[in-house]
Amino acid sequence: MEAILVIKAKQGNRKAFEALFRLWQPKIFAHAYQTTQQKEAVEEIAQETWLAIARQLRNLRDEELFPIWVYRITQKKAADWLRAKYREPATERVSEAISAPEKSAQEPSSMIRLLRKEIAGLSADHRLILNLFYLENYDLEEIAIILQLSKGTVKSRLHYAREKLRKRIEANSISHDTKK
Repeated sequence: MEAILVIKAKQGNRKAFEALFRLWQPKIFAHAYQTTQQKEAVEEIAQETWLAIARQLRNLRDEELFPIWVYRITQKKAADWLRAKYREPATERVSEAISAPEKSAQEPSSMIRLLRKEIAGLSADHRLILNLFYLENYDLEEIAIILQLSKGTVKSRLHYAREKLRKRIEANSISHDTKK
């Protein structure tokens, strides 16, 4: 279904492009937020991503690779946004606390809330790799393409991200147990 929309959008079908937009906008927002942890960045990154998609869609050779291609563009636009933000003088920077992603009504489990909180406390690289692997269900090879890294680097980052997450959860459990 998605590949058909991509083909039609490449041919200039506006309705197909709009359907892709509706389908992909939430995913782009989520990926931009996972990468930057900055709510104010999400809309700007999404706009830049869609402009790039609109300009370059005709050059996409394999419609099946559309998801990887979109995540790759979003990743680049998020990196550009972060570079621009942190090029500002330190006195102009606004330091923001990293907060857990908003809780969904569909996820009442305290374990899921704990996981989201602990993941939010990880570095941007670790949050991103965990999100792509576990939430977006991409395999190592696809993540390597999206992030423009070697498969070995992705595997290593995933290993270290899991290890950091495990340590954070264990530390949280220990501090919870001592408070009781």
